[in-house]
Amino acid sequence: MGLPTSSRAVWALWASSVILAVADLVLAFLNRAVTSADSIGLPGQMAVLGVVAATVGALVTSRVPDNCVGWLFCAVGFGLVLSIFTQDYAIRALVSAPGTLPAGEVMAWLGSWLPAAGGITTFVMLIFPTGRLPSRRWRPVAWVTALNSLALAVAAAWLTAPPGVEDLHSFNGPEGFGDGWLAVVLGASFLLALLTALAAGIAVLCG
Repeated sequence: MGLPTSSRAVWALWASSVILAVADLVLAFLNRAVTSADSIGLPGQMAVLGVVAATVGALVTSRVPDNCVGWLFCAVGFGLVLSIFTQDYAIRALVSAPGTLPAGEVMAWLGSWLPAAGGITTFVMLIFPTGRLPSRRWRPVAWVTALNSLALAVAAAWLTAPPGVEDLHSFNGPEGFGDGWLAVVLGASFLLALLTALAAGIAVLCG
């Protein structure tokens, strides 16, 4: 028997996340000479975190299809990878090798506001681990969260102008971002987020 439609869809989303993550790592490597930050470390960590979140989501959805926590994890993972990919794509198309890739300005615009859509992660906390709100009293909170996330993303997309070349140079962080104690903080935060995603997936699967 074949996989259910929901399982096929979630694994397709997972595969898209992996493909984008690999493509982003290639772009980050090619952009390393022109970016002002640790142009491989930061995007690489975000890409890995996105793939891990998408993997957790795909496993949860395939094992517990009625629990929408899995879909949210997969969506968050895909969104994270897509966000960092559009940024590195724009750097390649407009800065490190102008004209080699199409739609550079569009990708720069997407990369500048996509992180604002990260409010969806709030839903994970609201419905974790059962996939449902604790009670009906939480419905207003869920609606406010949904409307706030939507409004923030729409406003960011509407008001954000395509970044200029100088803005693209700092897309991956400020000068020296990969050096010293800031690199330690970044690495620790990445590890904590990674462990949290893995622990959440295990909790849902074992619950």
